[in-house]
Amino acid sequence: MPTNFSATSLPVSRRRLLALPAAAAAASVAAPLLGPDPASATSCAPRRLVDTSLAAPVGRAYHYLEVVQDAYVKGGEPRLLQSYNNESGLMTAAFVYDNALATLAYLATPTVANVRRARLIGDALLWAQVNDEKFADGWVRPA
Repeated sequence: MPTNFSATSLPVSRRRLLALPAAAAAASVAAPLLGPDPASATSCAPRRLVDTSLAAPVGRAYHYLEVVQDAYVKGGEPRLLQSYNNESGLMTAAFVYDNALATLAYLATPTVANVRRARLIGDALLWAQVNDEKFADGWVRPA
């Protein structure tokens, strides 16, 4: 992403607007937002944000991911995050790409809770891969 990127330089579509909370969480893994933290290079400690004004939006994005992940099932059950709200006509579709970004966002701040949530997504993807009703080729199909 260019360093001179401005959020106001792009038109905002409804689809883009709906994707903003997940994008904000995914942005927490972007190197330009994260300050150098020598301790995190050798540990699983979360890296700190360079711009502390981003703490509230990133916190809201993580909260949104938690709400979406817990919408139908809570606890230790492997599950995917629903990609769109039900008003969009896609019902409970959970796209692999969206869930991969959520997993990266969770692992960017590797607290015990976030690693657990990332693991639930990974376990759900593995289950879908192994339990395809028609094929045994390792693909995850959009169905």
